[in-house]
Amino acid sequence: DGTPRAYMVSVAPMPGSQGGAFATHTDITTRKVMERQMAHQAHHDPLTGLRTRRRVEQDLEPSLARSVATGRPLGAVIVDLDRFKAVNDSMGHGVGDELLRIVAARLENACRASDVVGRFGGDEFVVICKGLTKHETVEKVAAAMHDTFARPVTIGGSELLTGSSIGVTSAGRGDDRSAAELLRDADTAMYAAKNERSGVRIFDEHHRRAVVERMGVEREL
Repeated sequence: DGTPRAYMVSVAPMPGSQGGAFATHTDITTRKVMERQMAHQAHHDPLTGLRTRRRVEQDLEPSLARSVATGRPLGAVIVDLDRFKAVNDSMGHGVGDELLRIVAARLENACRASDVVGRFGGDEFVVICKGLTKHETVEKVAAAMHDTFARPVTIGGSELLTGSSIGVTSAGRGDDRSAAELLRDADTAMYAAKNERSGVRIFDEHHRRAVVERMGVEREL
């Protein structure tokens, strides 16, 4: 009949609010902080705080593409601790975890600010060296890492001597390897260094052939 009428509207409180009709500024800030924390935890190792393998691989893809396009070398370094299992077995996993945290901190300190450092799991770490001026630079970075791990580590009053086996490879203009293949080759060189007790090994095709041949012998046995 055209007569104005009044209606009551009920507004449900927003999730995370304190029961009011609208989320407060504090609620929104808290939610954003939690979202950032969750995103960080998804891409970083909870023990060492380093990037996870998945995150390293995600970061590597565009960096490798830029390296191939510009000709600026990019290096991939895989680091594996020697005698880590012996530490875990003889001194316990608590000491082993503390050793990994110390090693991770040392590794970051031995790298350049532009390098990407991650943990691949267990006692294996990775470093991606971006923006190199020449391929030989990554070898110097790897040598510095090896020297760093040669120094003893003191945990709970006990001095631990750890070493490292390090595999190195680099990419540049014309390289057709994927990020996964680049990491695979660095890993292959690391296993060669471990088998030969040589400390640092630079990847070459001989290493890959040797691995394939060894796997073939193992299958036949």
